[in-house]
Amino acid sequence: MELVPENMEAQAEKARDVGHPRRASPILLFLALFLIYNLTLESPLTGDCMPNMYLPLSILRHGSISLSFFPELYAAGRPYYLVPFQGGLHSIFGIGAALFAVPFYLPLAFGNSSPSFITLIYLAKLVASFYAALSAALIYAALRRITSREWALTVALLYGLATPTFCTSSQALWQHPPSQFLLSLTIYFLVRGREERRFTALSGLPLGFAVLVRSTNMVFILPLLLYVAWEKRSELPGFVLCLLPAALATGLYNHVAYGAFYRFPVMAPKYLLPVEEFNMYNESGGYWRTSLPVGFLGNLVSPSRGLFFISPVLMLVLPGAWFLYRNRKKDGRAILLTCFLLAFLAQLLLVSKKTDWTGGLSFGNRLLVDTLPFLVFLLVPFLECLPRVPGGWKKWSFYGILGFLVLISVLLQIVGIFSYDRGSWECFHQPDLPMWSLGKSQPLFYLLRFDLVTPPIIKHLKNDPVKIRYFEVVVEGNDLLLRFRLSELSFLRWYVVPPEGERIHLFKFYGLKGMNEILVTEEDLASVACGYDSRYLWELIAGRGAMEVEASDPLTEVKNIYRLR
Repeated sequence: MELVPENMEAQAEKARDVGHPRRASPILLFLALFLIYNLTLESPLTGDCMPNMYLPLSILRHGSISLSFFPELYAAGRPYYLVPFQGGLHSIFGIGAALFAVPFYLPLAFGNSSPSFITLIYLAKLVASFYAALSAALIYAALRRITSREWALTVALLYGLATPTFCTSSQALWQHPPSQFLLSLTIYFLVRGREERRFTALSGLPLGFAVLVRSTNMVFILPLLLYVAWEKRSELPGFVLCLLPAALATGLYNHVAYGAFYRFPVMAPKYLLPVEEFNMYNESGGYWRTSLPVGFLGNLVSPSRGLFFISPVLMLVLPGAWFLYRNRKKDGRAILLTCFLLAFLAQLLLVSKKTDWTGGLSFGNRLLVDTLPFLVFLLVPFLECLPRVPGGWKKWSFYGILGFLVLISVLLQIVGIFSYDRGSWECFHQPDLPMWSLGKSQPLFYLLRFDLVTPPIIKHLKNDPVKIRYFEVVVEGNDLLLRFRLSELSFLRWYVVPPEGERIHLFKFYGLKGMNEILVTEEDLASVACGYDSRYLWELIAGRGAMEVEASDPLTEVKNIYRLR
């Protein structure tokens, strides 16, 4: 389809509509998104977020980057996210995100006792939502300088509500929220630098600190360096100079926390853990073991991890890139937006080769979240073409497709926020996650089980425990099948109680929300017998003894003991 070219009047009107954003507009957008993000009361907290929640306390109270001051983190054994070095315990995710959280933790700077876990969860969520909303406001301010108010607001809202910025970054303190804020600030400076040259050099400052927050952001430096060298060569020395403070800070932290200036957080386990312990990591056989086609396609179109699957509206960057290419000689933004596209592709290639390309415990695609500030700019060339589509059914078809993709994208983010329970899908499909199955995909799993999960803060205030709504034991030859239904994902400790004597601990594991089935074999009983005859345990479970289950919520730590028989 050929688009109708703009007439001179339309071009003049477009030029008048592009300009500086009124100060109130980005502020109002920030406040609106910040409110929406916090109204969910949810938090997809995983172990990756834990160091960022506690490090600000360590910095403020102890002047230290070690987490050894918080035994609750390692009392049951040192977790995967901590590595030992020179008597301290350091995060394998670096210090950048925690540094940006420090101002919010100032009210907790004094005192000896640790705040409650639920307090830290929601304080960390506040930090995450602040930087996610601020990132969207900066995206709007940058877009307003290169496109109309209408499309700038549209893209900023899509970025904030129709991408994983909503379901991931804004809900918990990963590295992503401060990272996206810094990268959005980098973009704003680069765009403003088209009119005021000094801002081009200043863009190196937030870009450098984005690497301190998340090491993989290093890949963005080369594409943006190429842009500065090509378009703003006189600002290149200043740009490089502005990168240096963060480079020095990153090297110094690496040296203090991991023993070498060049040793980035992701590399720390390989050098600081005993061999037998490091062998338990996915990366023990190498950091880059995924086939590039598998990781590349998986991060884009996998039904469970594809960015275009979890946020279908982003597929419009493909025609956007095509329109940008077609108009490259007439569009003054072409070189800048092309470098943004290269920044996205550089990160995509990097995470596609990662051994753990799926991003671990999360909803949808997480590893490409940091590319979103760059990627959404490629929506602009497509959106600007919509008014030039010939009238009638063609125009309404285009707008209908756009509306449908936006609706699906927003709904998927809502499913990720309110239905995702931090692990039921992963537990259900262990050990091999069905990354390429549509019928077994993660979004469909939670959509079919959509049920507004009670927010952690409400459960904590009500002291509302996990509920076991059904239980039975089925004898299958020499094996036992335990069937039970849970109100939500929970950590379970199972005991059998003899007619006389103390209860005997059998198993501990995570139970899924909904119906669970656990097959207990004679070999399983023999491995947990602890001096008891396995046949005796079998008879107790089958009917002679009582069963007790201690069910605890992983976030609120509310526990309840159920006597099932």
